Amino acid sequence: AGLPALVANLLAFLSAFAASFAGHFYFTFSELNPGFAEALGRFVITALGAFLLNETLLALLLLTNADPGLALLISTGIAAGATFFLGRFWAFSPGSR
Repeated sequence: AGLPALVANLLAFLSAFAASFAGHFYFTFSELNPGFAEALGRFVITALGAFLLNETLLALLLLTNADPGLALLISTGIAAGATFFLGRFWAFSPGSR
């Protein structure tokens, strides 16, 4: 029923990107005072990297015949942790390269 897990994952990523950037820029990491353009560019790289990590983990888990819901939970949780770490220490950190 519904969409295949990998397609649903792509659609979820695309729909969440803007909300995620805005939430991190204006709330989560606002005390870091990153420049908007620099933070956006870094967040694009961070988000795409996390998406690739998420899709790869999800595909590998699905190859093992894991439950699709559990596979999504695991892959999304790991990707979310990676996104937060990269956001905190790179994407929204002013002047870091």
